[in-house]
Parts: sequence; structure tokens; C-alpha cells
Amino acid sequence: MKHLVFAAGILTTMLSGCSMDFMAIGSSQQQAESEPDPTYRPKEGDWERLYGVHNGTVMDRIPLFKDLTAHDKFMKGLEAIDAIWIADMEEHGELSWTESNSRAALVSIRERPSVFGNAAEVRMIDGSQKNRVAFTSLGYFVRLRPVEQN
Repeated sequence: MKHLVFAAGILTTMLSGCSMDFMAIGSSQQQAESEPDPTYRPKEGDWERLYGVHNGTVMDRIPLFKDLTAHDKFMKGLEAIDAIWIADMEEHGELSWTESNSRAALVSIRERPSVFGNAAEVRMIDGSQKNRVAFTSLGYFVRLRPVEQN
């Protein structure tokens, strides 16, 4: 599901003629040294990281939503390939962004319709959104581990 959302976001960007800044996909040396632990299952009360990877590249920023309605609206906007709708969400304060690898506390897990994926209510511990309580996709709430060297 997470890959479908990322693919839809990139497709949205390409079709709308916008730059790749829409999803702000990039990488950094520091983040490349870590990867999500596939055995980790988030639980309410956990303190971990917000982190996203698309096609092996670390996302520079992670979306944060004002409420569950904004979360669902964003996901629906990605399905509808409507970049203007997403820009409107930013303008109205329904959508903001935090740096990838920011620490967050998981306040609650909210089940959403399967097409949207579950949402996570988080309290930001650091980064540009420090102390803010917001929603994001549960798939971005991860425990990082060192990258295994072959």
C-alpha cells in the first residue's frame, strides 16, 4: 500500500508538471546508514522515527495532517491524481511537512478504510514541528536499525 501511495504521488507530480519538490524525495548520507526494521510493529506509547523510503531512496520530508479528515483527503487526492488539491491543503493548514528521521511519540493508531492505510496520531519530539500533535500514515512510523553490510 505504501508503495502505491508513493507511486501515485510521483505520478501526480509528473502529470501536473510540478517539480519533484511535491514529495521532496532525496537522500542524505546520515539516513543512508539506517533502514526501517521490518520486524518492528508500532504500539501506542512508542517513541521512534518518522521515515519514508521510495524505490530505495530516503524521502526528505514526511507529511503531517491537521486531522483524520485531512489524512483521508490527502490519500484520496493522491488516488485522484490531483496536485492542486494537495497544494490547497497546504495553503489551508491541513497539510504540513516534517523532516525525515524526526523523532515522534505514537499517541494512537487509527484504523482507516483499507485504501487509505492506517493513520498514526503522533506528537513530534524534535524537528521543525517539535511538540506538535498531528496525523500521518502509520507506515512512516518506524524503528531504524543500522544498514546490514553484505
